[in-house]
Amino acid sequence: MYGRDDIATHQNPTLEPKSNGEGGIRPDITTGGGGGKRMHAIPRCCSLEGLTEINHTLQGVEVATLGRLDTILIRTVNSDYRILLLDPETGHAILEGGGQIPEPVEAKIIGSSFGGSIIRTGWIGVGLRMEAWTNDKYLRTSPVKSFGVEHQISPELATDISQ
Repeated sequence: MYGRDDIATHQNPTLEPKSNGEGGIRPDITTGGGGGKRMHAIPRCCSLEGLTEINHTLQGVEVATLGRLDTILIRTVNSDYRILLLDPETGHAILEGGGQIPEPVEAKIIGSSFGGSIIRTGWIGVGLRMEAWTNDKYLRTSPVKSFGVEHQISPELATDISQ
């Protein structure tokens, strides 16, 4: 059933339930033969089953619903970022922040992921990693903790409000 490259230890795994110290059970996959090699189960949020449980109640922002020159402020686990949207439909923006981008640069905001290959395009979500393309490099942030949006008021609207 398993090919030689399917399991890191090249042996068939067995599932051993272990206590997680909180009264629950955390499965560990261990290999037979007493080799002591241990592989941990994939976190539920990164599994296909867990991914299908994500719904529209997850906090986030759909980039295409924002206006030109709106700014998205993002706080991740490790850094703060500022995104000035030039074209919300395509994700074209000016991005700055974090240790990787100290000066504002042009970027394409791709979306969010758990850090794997499944990406929700055009969307930045709390708990997920923002992904962008800038300076001919792919950028993946640490998980987003919070975000805010500053809306640009058009000069015409500002004139209407002041009258």
